Amino acid sequence: MKNLIPINKNEAIYFQDVICRKNNGSIKTRLEHMKPLVNQRYAQYLINTTSLNSIGESPFRESEDKTALQSCYTQDRENLLNEIRTKQFGNLRDRCQYCDCDRVSSLDHYLPKGEYPEFSILGVNLIPCCLTCNHDKSKLWLKEGQRQFINFYYDKIEDHRFLFCTVDFTQTSVIKFTIENRTNIDNDLLTTIKNHFKNMELFSPYAKECIEELSVIKEKLNELSECELKNHLNTQAIIEESKRGKNNYKVVFYKELANKIAEFKLFEFTRHI
Repeated sequence: MKNLIPINKNEAIYFQDVICRKNNGSIKTRLEHMKPLVNQRYAQYLINTTSLNSIGESPFRESEDKTALQSCYTQDRENLLNEIRTKQFGNLRDRCQYCDCDRVSSLDHYLPKGEYPEFSILGVNLIPCCLTCNHDKSKLWLKEGQRQFINFYYDKIEDHRFLFCTVDFTQTSVIKFTIENRTNIDNDLLTTIKNHFKNMELFSPYAKECIEELSVIKEKLNELSECELKNHLNTQAIIEESKRGKNNYKVVFYKELANKIAEFKLFEFTRHI
């Protein structure tokens, strides 16, 4: 998991451009009427990027206003997706950061466009993700005043390692992932991170994929010494970390397994797959 780079766009100018490209006269007129308040809401969002839970309800409650604002996203969805993806480096262009597993194929509205239609085309409200994560997150973002998902633009997740893995070959559940605070992470951010992994149910698929990979790595024991395999795993961790960040599940898995080579050598992995 890594932080995303926001697209460099003057949101007020972009909104005006979208309005100008509208063919429906009544929608164009309605959007022009709403424009000053929309720009005010943009400013509120950008001022409160680290405290979006305090941004308040949307002033746009009439169904006609919501439909007009949401139509801007429908009109420019593909362009926005391509622009946001292009802005990212390497692996981030295609990797869903919500799960860190699947390919990007959609945009999620961090603040749901049904509740906050004014942010339908606000670049920093759009998270490139896979369809599964988009569906699973849906309208959920806040519960009892606490954010439920990581904001990959503004939550500084690259500053801390919080994802850890234990590999215990004496247990039935060989691989376990946990969220831990070993680097003095802010409590609110830590809670958001824990909520994110819980809501997305990430630990189980992470463990399943790593269990399957054990069989592939096991074969290397026939080719490499224990020391060589340890170096190989640490090298793989370094490569993956450069592409996906220190909190990528394979990075923490490789690092942990590298310290358990002797136990791994005796492990009958087939009964756990």
